[in-house]
Amino acid sequence: MENVCCIASIKKTLVRMAVVASPTYFSKHLPPQEPHDLANHVCINLRLPIKGGLYAWEFQKNGHEAKAHV
Repeated sequence: MENVCCIASIKKTLVRMAVVASPTYFSKHLPPQEPHDLANHVCINLRLPIKGGLYAWEFQKNGHEAKAHV
């Protein structure tokens, strides 16, 4: 038998997301200034089946990266 090798290729696509809220929400809560401030806000999160837990929001600014668990 010949050796058979299978290679799976996954196309990785950059998906840009934004942190948004209504004016009514911000009239009752101070807007977050840093990613870790989001822990004090009501957020909708994403659970990825392949990760097994809640998705940590990823931020990048001026080459610096940060993650926030909300």
